Amino acid sequence: MTDRDQLLIAQALAFSILALERLPIEHRPGNNIEDMKALFDAQERFRDIAQGQANRWAGVLFGE
Repeated sequence: MTDRDQLLIAQALAFSILALERLPIEHRPGNNIEDMKALFDAQERFRDIAQGQANRWAGVLFGE
């Protein structure tokens, strides 16, 4: 797996977690979110970059 692959996976996980956590509680896939967080935490090298990008995207998409 290349660095680019790892970055894309970290970005996808970060944004997915943010988006899923904004769903109403009754529609949240709780176990999936926890599993995604565990996978995201394992992405040490790109975690901070991906989290920052996800926060910026959320700001645009969700008006934050």
